Amino acid sequence: MESEALSPHTMLTLGGKSGASIPSQDRESPATKLGRVTPGKQEAGPVWMTGSYDPVLNLTYWGVGNPSPDWNGDVRPGDNLFSDSVVALDADTGKLKWYYQFTPHDDLDFDAVQVPVLADIEWQGKKRKAILWANRNGFFYVLDRQTGQFPSWKTLRRSNLG
Repeated sequence: MESEALSPHTMLTLGGKSGASIPSQDRESPATKLGRVTPGKQEAGPVWMTGSYDPVLNLTYWGVGNPSPDWNGDVRPGDNLFSDSVVALDADTGKLKWYYQFTPHDDLDFDAVQVPVLADIEWQGKKRKAILWANRNGFFYVLDRQTGQFPSWKTLRRSNLG
């Protein structure tokens, strides 16, 4: 990763037959490489915003958009794995390290395309590398950015959607 630059605003689809890729470019030459992920068979969504990078863990974090078609969930049964999620990828290999899906089977356009905020925080008396995520589904998430463990959430707003 030290000699490469990841391309921001990449339209990335996780899952499916072709897997996923995030283009990176070698800083010394014009050659473009593709980090590759093949996590599953379900469709996911696009990456609309730039991800975040943790140089200590050598992980990149990407918010993934909603599944398609977004307003008609009847034609895409199940959770639509990796959509409305954060994915953590090894910066050198592109291998999926972990993911967390905020809104399974999203019918309300609650994509997770916010830029991941990385912070070193104290949680229950211990230092923790965290991702802070104010999601469009109305919850504020705190995730461990090394493991994807979910230690906390907080309601940001009340909804009467159902």
